[in-house]
Amino acid sequence: MPRADLTARGFTLVEMLVVLLIVAVLALWAWPAFHGHWLRVRRADGLLALMQLQQHQARWRTDHPAYATAPELGVPATSPQGHYRLTVLQQGPAGYLLQAEAQGGQRADSGCAVLQLRLEQAHTSTLSRTVTGDENPEPANRRCWSR
Repeated sequence: MPRADLTARGFTLVEMLVVLLIVAVLALWAWPAFHGHWLRVRRADGLLALMQLQQHQARWRTDHPAYATAPELGVPATSPQGHYRLTVLQQGPAGYLLQAEAQGGQRADSGCAVLQLRLEQAHTSTLSRTVTGDENPEPANRRCWSR
C-alpha cells in the first residue's frame, strides 16, 4: 500500500489568513501617517502658487500705481497641480491679500485648507484658516506654512 507524503509544500488557508490579517493591521496603522504626509506634500503646491502670485504682483506694481486683480495679472485660477484655487481678495496701492483655497482631496487638510499671503505697508505676513474658515492660532499657522 502506498505511503502518503507528509512533507507536502505550500501554505494552509489559516496561514494565509494570518498573513493577510497582519498586513491589514500594518496598513491601518501606517495609513494616517502616510495620508498626513501626502497632504503636507501637496500643500507645497499652494505655497508655491502664492509665492508665484506674489512675484507677479511685484512685477505689476513696478509699472502701475496699485497692485492688480487676478484678471489683470492674467494668472491661472488654480495652482500648478490643481490642488488650490487662487484668488486676489484685496488689492490697492499699499498692498494686497492673496489666497489659496484647497480643492478636491486636498480639502482633507482641514487645519490648513486656506492659505493667505498679505502685503501691507511693505510688510508680508502669512495666514491660514481651517476648512470652516476659522483663523489658525500662531502655532498652527506656522505648521501650515512650514515646508
